Amino acid sequence: MSTRLCLTSVALISVFLLNALYLTSKLGATGGSDPLLDREYCTWIVLWICDLFTNILSIAYLGHDFPENLPLPDLGSASLTIPVLVEETVHYPLLGNASDDEWSSLNSEGFGYVRLGEDHRLFMVTMYHELHCLRVLNLAFSKSRIASPDHIQHCLNYLRQGALCSPDLSLDPGNFEEKDFMVERTGAVHMCKNWERVYEFMGQNMEDWLKEKKWKRQEEVIGES
Repeated sequence: MSTRLCLTSVALISVFLLNALYLTSKLGATGGSDPLLDREYCTWIVLWICDLFTNILSIAYLGHDFPENLPLPDLGSASLTIPVLVEETVHYPLLGNASDDEWSSLNSEGFGYVRLGEDHRLFMVTMYHELHCLRVLNLAFSKSRIASPDHIQHCLNYLRQGALCSPDLSLDPGNFEEKDFMVERTGAVHMCKNWERVYEFMGQNMEDWLKEKKWKRQEEVIGES
């Protein structure tokens, strides 16, 4: 649990205890109370605590206080998932440096990195980390220095865990090991997350970050003059 959440718990417990003491002393002093006033008072306390909870628990992007997934804008479930027919392609061959331009074209603005929160904390989006690892495996075919044994080992392990973490349970008919992929060019239809939305988000995020950097730099120049 993050320090922020611990402080939130302490604050809420303190509020409850203080108000419990207040109500106890009030009833003890008067020998009774107006039920309507008590109800209005308790309602105000509940609303105040809810507001406190909302403000304190807003995502700070500090320590462990950040969302598990990229916070894409909610445009409805229909735009989040799309059907994709898996098919063979002449693109992205494993030719090392000779095909690196095609593999690197899969990158986003910011090369898979995104900045979130008021302090623009840096994160890597898993999808782009996985694409990076595929690129590293491609570069290994030309014995690129980037594709070192340790880097390849990391990427194989990262892709393995990714496949196990988020398994695609779509059914591919037949025995794929017996197929002639030069003739049978298509496979099953898979329901996929709409990656175009991810690229759009990454592009906008980078644009916002560059604007922020430019604005901060202008402030520094003004302050120095």
